Amino acid sequence: MVDLRTAARRVFPGRNPVARRGDRLEGAAVVVAVVVALLGLPVAAAFGSEAYASRAAQSREQQATRYEVTAVLTADAPLVLPAGEGAIAVSSARARWVAADDSVRQGTVETVPGLPAGAPVRIWLDAAGNPADPPVTAEGAVAGAVAVAAVVWVLFVAAVAALCVGLRLVRNGINDRRWAREWAVVEPLWRRVS
Repeated sequence: MVDLRTAARRVFPGRNPVARRGDRLEGAAVVVAVVVALLGLPVAAAFGSEAYASRAAQSREQQATRYEVTAVLTADAPLVLPAGEGAIAVSSARARWVAADDSVRQGTVETVPGLPAGAPVRIWLDAAGNPADPPVTAEGAVAGAVAVAAVVWVLFVAAVAALCVGLRLVRNGINDRRWAREWAVVEPLWRRVS
């Protein structure tokens, strides 16, 4: 584990006589990367704001046009075993419900596995009276926006970090070749001395 003092010396080699130009370049690249990563926060926030505006509009539209009713199963819901631990088991079954225009509708709805025919099931309907997903809530819009902003910023930081790692790899390759050339000159002389 690198302590803070060692990390600071790597980033800011200062007047260290052993520090090379590449060390100073790498230190400057790290500082620039941190600044660029911090500047990425407003960009991520802008993406999150756009996502929120879109999801909030969708939420308002869905809250205004979707409504919940009680449907009655016309067939037994199949018993479905969960796919894995923590999985929420959902089954589909035929049901009947009354739409807002008092028309009786039939179709397939999602329900709890194993419910018998005649069991009541709460479902959401769209403006046309067809089964729909529950409307997006205001909390869901906020959570989605935060998730979008976080993902954008993490991807931004990952790209900056990848550039820093790439710079380090290039610099190490240059150093390795330079050391190999210098060693090729010194080794024959050193062998003669020993």
